[in-house]
Parts: sequence; C-alpha cells; structure tokens
Amino acid sequence: MRGGEGVEERELAGREGGCCSFFVFDVAADGGAVVLGIAVGAAHAAVLAALERRVAAAGRAR
Repeated sequence: MRGGEGVEERELAGREGGCCSFFVFDVAADGGAVVLGIAVGAAHAAVLAALERRVAAAGRAR
C-alpha cells in the first residue's frame, strides 16, 4: 500500500480485525510503502490462501 505514516491503514486493519476476528493484521512502514501483514490460525488457513490467490491475480491484471 502507498501511504504516509500508515494511520489510515492502521485504522482499516483495526476495523477489519473487528469484523473478521480470525484474521490478525500487522501494519508496518517499509520505505515509502505501508505493508499490511495478515495471519490466521490453522483452522482458517484455506481462507488466507484464497485471499493470497486473489491478490496475486489482481497484481497480474495490472
């Protein structure tokens, strides 16, 4: 993600965590970008894998 201090991204991650409690979000700055890390427990690994596939497909479509 592009961003400044990551404030908006942190707020988004907090809202998403409230909606989907099985996700654990981590927001970190990396140079000029903001990196959103997402983790889940083993019981929801398939959900995260599906999300990773969608993100990869969207990246290829650009």
